[in-house]
Amino acid sequence: MMENTMRKVLVLTTSTGGGHNAAARALVEALGTRGVQARVQDCMAPVGKRFSRGVSRAYVSLVQRRPDMFGRVYRLGRCVSDWEARRGITSPVYLFNVGCSGRLRALLQREQPDAVLCTHLYAGQMMTHLQRHGGFGGLSAFVMTDYTVIPFQEEVCCDRIYLSRPGLEKDYVSRGVDLTRIRCFGIPVSPACEAVRGIESGSGCGILLLGGSMGAGDLPTAVETLLPLAHPARRLQVVCGSNAALRDALSARYAGDDRIEVLGQVDDMPRRIAGSRVVVGKSGGLVSTEVCAVGRPFVIWQPIEGCETANAAWLVKNDMAVWARDPQELYGHAVSLLWDEDARWDMVCQQRRYVNAHAALDIADDVLQALSERGKGGGDRG
Repeated sequence: MMENTMRKVLVLTTSTGGGHNAAARALVEALGTRGVQARVQDCMAPVGKRFSRGVSRAYVSLVQRRPDMFGRVYRLGRCVSDWEARRGITSPVYLFNVGCSGRLRALLQREQPDAVLCTHLYAGQMMTHLQRHGGFGGLSAFVMTDYTVIPFQEEVCCDRIYLSRPGLEKDYVSRGVDLTRIRCFGIPVSPACEAVRGIESGSGCGILLLGGSMGAGDLPTAVETLLPLAHPARRLQVVCGSNAALRDALSARYAGDDRIEVLGQVDDMPRRIAGSRVVVGKSGGLVSTEVCAVGRPFVIWQPIEGCETANAAWLVKNDMAVWARDPQELYGHAVSLLWDEDARWDMVCQQRRYVNAHAALDIADDVLQALSERGKGGGDRG
């Protein structure tokens, strides 16, 4: 372990979905085990709390109400990103984040962290700009939270780029990023995932149905499809996240049915995953990694077009999950994985092959190694 006396790390995120925040918390937890002073910071908060909440609400509203529109926006962003990359043009997304970076620079000057880790595109672009213009003199790092390079991510050029999986190096190198900056450890999840791996908690959950942090996707249809497979000893647990309206509607509809348990936001996801026989849900980068790190059969249901469908394609290609395209497939996959022990074990073995459950610790150690090699390191002291 590298010497870390008085090391201070800031982990930047923003609340466009819960995955970026979960990755940030996992990194803080891992750094804490190495004796590092670390905390999570919303990169938009220095601009203003109202502004930060507005960015978050706009994203959540779009994903919950019009996931089809989000898909169209994502495809447009991909086309614009590719076009600009070929011509060396700066994107409007990068310029937006440049405009937001002034108050972040002031925060860094006050706190003087040794390193800044970014789990969101906005934060990565801000730090790229600040380092290019003398706004930060410490170590910067960008941590991927999906299994694909998202639009405009190529404009992030931090000291370290932590990839989610092998094979993505070429996307960065082709855009001029030095290969020596790139490391591939995987998506960081809480050490609790590895701690509960292979342990069934006895929660009485047969199928865990997840709508992500925002309760997106057609959960009512999934509930109708899966409920016949549940019974009081092996319930269907439904996690609606921050979607209180959905939680209330499902709770009212199935009041008194002891085969189902409807939940809102939960803070013990690894334990709930471990306590289930099968997990059904969207393929967000963090929840997918949590499921695989714990080791549970995974049925993907209605991923949002964009990074989630790219995640789903990679997981299915490597036999770590199956993708249900309609209710009939959802029912069939759930039946197979509930009672076919060989199919369950084969999928879990593939998950263990491809997903690094201790990526957060590996990233923490690499950050400390990089700081040690830089000497004293530190932020913009002047």
